[in-house]
Amino acid sequence: MYSNGYIERFHQEYDRNVWAKIILANLTAVQTHSTRFFDEYRQSQHHSALQGNSPAELHLCGAFPKLPLDFQLPDKLPLTAGRVHFLRLVNDARQISILNANWNVPKAQPAQGIWATLEFLPRGAKLSVFDYAPDARKRTCLAVYPFPLHEPVVPLQAQFSRLFASQHRNRRQGNASTTSNAQVRATMS
Repeated sequence: MYSNGYIERFHQEYDRNVWAKIILANLTAVQTHSTRFFDEYRQSQHHSALQGNSPAELHLCGAFPKLPLDFQLPDKLPLTAGRVHFLRLVNDARQISILNANWNVPKAQPAQGIWATLEFLPRGAKLSVFDYAPDARKRTCLAVYPFPLHEPVVPLQAQFSRLFASQHRNRRQGNASTTSNAQVRATMS
């Protein structure tokens, strides 16, 4: 199971070691340099949350939490409390597209990469747009919008919340990476 922290760190490293250092003239160059980066990244032991292990070592030992054997998905999954993060590129009209809707970001510049968080709570949902990822030393909220929902939001089930509470507790105790994030390099989806 991957947390946002692992994914953010991967993007941070890719930005620092590929985008910021290499001119990628074409798709072949992207594929070549990405393959090298992925191989090095899988063997690196840079992320303190991995407790000195490389991502490849963790995959080999299967150290990921598992669902109970009797767990079954319901026919229809509920909309569950939590957050979904998006990386987007601001278009010329100073908008971003999230879940098939355009959202104005008047404080952003065209072609600027942004970080958007869609937060689901039992009382509703909101979309917040920032200039940087959450681990940046300084970041600015560029826009906040209520997000329309057509179904209720239910709390996260206890069997899953233990996993997330443990990860959050580790972060608070300083077990997560303290490296500051460079500006998010966003891509259109």
